[in-house]
Amino acid sequence: MKHTILITLFAFCVAPLTLQAQPLQQARLTAAVAHAAAANDDYWSAPDAYGTPLIIKLARQGNISALQSLTQYPLSGKFLLATDPYGSNILHVAKNADTVQALALLLRHFYGPEATQKITQLANATNKLGERPLNAQVNAAHADTFRPIYAYTALKQKNDAARNRLSRLRGTNEAIFAQNKAIYCADIQAESSASGITLLQAAQAQAAYHPHMGAFAHKLAGLIPCLAD
Repeated sequence: MKHTILITLFAFCVAPLTLQAQPLQQARLTAAVAHAAAANDDYWSAPDAYGTPLIIKLARQGNISALQSLTQYPLSGKFLLATDPYGSNILHVAKNADTVQALALLLRHFYGPEATQKITQLANATNKLGERPLNAQVNAAHADTFRPIYAYTALKQKNDAARNRLSRLRGTNEAIFAQNKAIYCADIQAESSASGITLLQAAQAQAAYHPHMGAFAHKLAGLIPCLAD
């Protein structure tokens, strides 16, 4: 009888501990499964019910801490090239300049020497709306994302080449200068356009609703003079 009472008391005391341990074990198991899933590129690039990959959501939200945490997983980096149903990539949808920087760091982490090539690929990609990342960012009134994306674009290459060439021709034959300027500017305007609207026109249109875009449009005209012609 005495032993029976002791066993009963032991079971009564241990049972709650066992029950407390079960949720803890389940939580650890869930965490382990989640970690294993997150270590797969498809976890971040697979579309949800609406066709949007998780990495696109994080870029759109500007979830810097979540983006930075991805370096802990043994991923290939291909998930960073995912697109949403509109064909927009992480640079099309990045919330702000800090997000662009975080995404660039991820690309450098996973792609190493090939990172610049991948960033350039993303920066010049066109979505189903005919927008490159710069067009999408200006249309979203994100002025601060322009510089970090522009640095990798064909638009910058063409603008730099035009400015260098025209600076050498300035002061020479006016007709030759005007002819060269027209050719360069037509190419630059086409490169900067989405649905026939240049970046400067888009920025000016946004200024009516977002005052900071007015100042941005002024700076853009100075950076890429051909857009103001």
